[in-house]
Amino acid sequence: MTLFDNLRTAYHSPAGRLIRQYRIPLSFIFAGLLLLLYDRGCSGKAPGVAGQHPHTYAGEGRALNYQLYLPADYESRREWPVILYLHGASLRGSKVARVTRYGLPRMLKKRTDFPFIVISPQCPAGESWEHLTVELTGLLDEIARRYRVDEDRVYLTGISLGGGGAWHLAAQHPERFAALAPLCGYGDPALAPAYKDLPVWIFHGALDRQVPVSISDEMAAAIRRAGGKVKYSRYPRENHNIVEMVYQDQALYDWFLTHRR
Repeated sequence: MTLFDNLRTAYHSPAGRLIRQYRIPLSFIFAGLLLLLYDRGCSGKAPGVAGQHPHTYAGEGRALNYQLYLPADYESRREWPVILYLHGASLRGSKVARVTRYGLPRMLKKRTDFPFIVISPQCPAGESWEHLTVELTGLLDEIARRYRVDEDRVYLTGISLGGGGAWHLAAQHPERFAALAPLCGYGDPALAPAYKDLPVWIFHGALDRQVPVSISDEMAAAIRRAGGKVKYSRYPRENHNIVEMVYQDQALYDWFLTHRR
């Protein structure tokens, strides 16, 4: 039975009474359906609900819960820049709503006009981002397949444990990202050559007692020695808690958008 045959059967069924009542031609309905199928087929991308919503990734490696933010006008045909955000140690677990307690996901609870797709995965309890490289890259691939992503504008950021995770993931896959912004995270200066061609903006409070600011000092110096360009915001009067200060400042997002892969 053809698509048109199915439509004709539905048209003459009790469910089609309203359509018949308003005398909507069957050919008109058929043409509209073909147009819809053509539009979906050309984009090949899933429709999306604006705002921030929980999802589960079950591809490569272990399953990951994550929050996904889509802009208010996501359904337009444009391709969107992406931010992959990695949270700190206190939000690990299996309740993905926890991810929105601070940082970028918290800000997004109040906004619909943020011009990025934002992926905020949750690190499982007792785990570290450094052990989730396969899962994180798989998640990025899935989002790129399903949504209207500009793959030349994928940005990576994280805070504390997530800052260290951002350093690690970018070192393993520098070719995937257009820019990197780690906040008070542990990095390895020996990996500095991996960041040579990647724009980096480091953030750290000089009074941080959880992750010494000397870590970021060393990372900035090592990247410069390797021939890379790094921007470094070192706050003399701030401690480890710089998350809201950084993520509520439009400057970071404007800087992201100046870079393409």
